[in-house]
Amino acid sequence: ELRLEERRALVEGVDANLTRLEFELLSELMHRAGTVASRELLSEVVWENHSAFHDPTITATVSRLRKKLGDTDDPPRFIETLRGVGY
Repeated sequence: ELRLEERRALVEGVDANLTRLEFELLSELMHRAGTVASRELLSEVVWENHSAFHDPTITATVSRLRKKLGDTDDPPRFIETLRGVGY
């Protein structure tokens, strides 16, 4: 559950304690549910600067977000990676 007004994310009723970037990333991914969000798009929207795009930063943030959400890679519960495309 994402509570935009409170800037909180709950997983099975428990606060996930997300950082600002993790919350913004999750919010954007949830807003685009059912579509693919490219890394470039996420850089523009979440980090607000396409020229500051750093692939390792996005990868690390997604990894931390997955861990806090209790997500798994096989199969993913919440965030699916499409290699070379996005999330």
